[in-house]
This record gives sequence, C-alpha cells and structure tokens, in this order.
Amino acid sequence: FRIVSRTGSRRTLEVALSESTCFLVQKDSQADELQDKQFESFEQLLSAMDGADIFGSRLCNLVSEELAKQLTSEDFASRFASSEDATSD
Repeated sequence: FRIVSRTGSRRTLEVALSESTCFLVQKDSQADELQDKQFESFEQLLSAMDGADIFGSRLCNLVSEELAKQLTSEDFASRFASSEDATSD
C-alpha cells in the first residue's frame, strides 16, 4: 500500500506487510531514507515517516477532539445524568 504524509513534505512511502508480520518500506520519496526498514507497528511507521514529535502531537490532538465530541454529545450527558441519579439514592 501507499501512504502519504499530511505534512508539507508530502512524503510518500510504499509499504508491504512482510511474512514476519511487520511493515516493510519498499520505497521512500525522500532519497529512500527508510527503504528496506521494518517496523513492528503502524504507529512506528508513521513516527518514522513524520517524526515522533509530529506523530505524537497529531495523535494527542485526534484523541482530544474525539473526547471533546463525546463530552458534548447528548448521549454522554444523558448517561452521566442517569449515573448520578443512581448514586444519589
């Protein structure tokens, strides 16, 4: 499969799943810097492609956005209210 970075570099990697269940970089648009490197997890692959700091902050932002959505949803509010009612008895 092919993955393209969302950063300004638009770095592109062509990746395959190897028989040893890891991600194997077959081609790297940045001078083949990561070519033939293996990664045990998708997170490691993304971190190597964009840098750990960028990957980490992007992941934290995604989690924060999702939590904010859930905290403002009516479903969450109703579940929280019903759990308070149950504990006040």
